[in-house]
Amino acid sequence: MNYRINIYLDLIPTAIECCRSSHLLLQLSALRLFHGLSRSVHQLRTTFNDTICDILLDAIKSTDLSIVKISSCVISNIVLEFSTCRTVDFAF
Repeated sequence: MNYRINIYLDLIPTAIECCRSSHLLLQLSALRLFHGLSRSVHQLRTTFNDTICDILLDAIKSTDLSIVKISSCVISNIVLEFSTCRTVDFAF
């Protein structure tokens, strides 16, 4: 179901744009969308790419604890072996 919604509404580019916004609520909403999608093996294999991984790595360095919390949850899901994201490097 998530996959169909993603395709029809073109959510990923919009979420990426929201993550790059200076508005905290937009960033949180986009990260929550990524968190929900990261629970699906299919989404991890098809949707998550290096752009999203880069956004998450930037978000985890935020001074806002809620941003750090949700981004670390998504990172925890995407580091599984079947994810296509390969730029996750924990050398902060």
